[in-house]
Amino acid sequence: MNENLASWARVVCFSFTGFVFMTTEITPMAILPEIAAGLGRSASEAGLLVTGYAWVVTIMSLPLTILTARQNRRMLILVIMAMFGASHVYAGLAPNFASLMAARVLVALTHALFWSIAPAMAIRLAPEGERPKALALMSSGSLLGTALGIPVATMLGHVLGWRSVFLVIAAVSILVLLVIMFSVPSMPNLNSGSLDSLPFLMRRGRLLFTYALAVFAVTGHYAAMTYFSTFLGGVWKFGDRLVEVSLVVLGLSSIAGNFIGSALARRAPGAAVIAPMLVLLLTLCAMKFLSGGLAGALLLCMVWGASFTAATLVFQMRVLTIASDATDVAQAIYSGLFNIGIGGGAMIGGRVLEHWGLPLIGPAGALFVAVSALICAAGLWHYRAESLPGI
Repeated sequence: MNENLASWARVVCFSFTGFVFMTTEITPMAILPEIAAGLGRSASEAGLLVTGYAWVVTIMSLPLTILTARQNRRMLILVIMAMFGASHVYAGLAPNFASLMAARVLVALTHALFWSIAPAMAIRLAPEGERPKALALMSSGSLLGTALGIPVATMLGHVLGWRSVFLVIAAVSILVLLVIMFSVPSMPNLNSGSLDSLPFLMRRGRLLFTYALAVFAVTGHYAAMTYFSTFLGGVWKFGDRLVEVSLVVLGLSSIAGNFIGSALARRAPGAAVIAPMLVLLLTLCAMKFLSGGLAGALLLCMVWGASFTAATLVFQMRVLTIASDATDVAQAIYSGLFNIGIGGGAMIGGRVLEHWGLPLIGPAGALFVAVSALICAAGLWHYRAESLPGI
């Protein structure tokens, strides 16, 4: 096989693995009523499967990355996939809620480590000079998990029961493990960083600047996104089918955003940082003023999905470029902060929903994106004489 083609095939494999990981993260959202009924728990108690997962990822990303910094990357990813598959078998056979929660904690640990090392691995596997495209492809897999994971998991849960969803994911993960085993070459630890890297990373202003941009932008996005389906039904009066269509359009447009961000990062690094955030800011503000027609909703979903994904792709590309001597540690910090943004955004959106109502979740999210845009403008001015080679 042509070496270029083989390299892209390996990147696609990692992209599909990202799809599996993202699907399993959101799976409980799709089958929460079935899990609650099956294990005799309330919906709020079953919701701990989602929130607990996110906090484990947030807390454990950096420690696990540091502990495994010296390990061969290929061997480490195989161990991750084996533990991932076994944890899903455990979840599918769990006799009670405590056992299912334990299984989800184990899956969250594999998630924390996977997203700390996989982006750098995908970049290393890509053909020379194709780093942004490889990262975009990697990210596309996770976004497809978001767009398609919930409807697929819901269908399986309804037809075969909630346990079947976890067992199917386990079977898929075994196939992924075998593909990685026979296609990915040995990948010795290379510039992954260690505990000693932290003081040096924390003194890199451009890196801290990028982290700050990401936290505020992600918080703003999820303040609105977490309750978007509720918004569509409660404010724009969409039925279930239109809500599903809108969410799928938003998810699929995110894939386009990946490649927009990749192209911007190569051709105009400065614009690549701020332009998507300004578009995202306007999109979230527009939620308050659109009348709720289908055409307007679909346009909003397309622009929203593309702009947010383009922004986050550029953030990640900057992190991996600025911290090229400690990629995995820097990525672990980014992954933890991203999950803080997800949890914090959901919490803030919930408070806005409770005290001020659904119509204001968009503008509330826009406030945080505006802070990110202001930080970005100040940072671009401060670092205007500097460039980021490799983006």
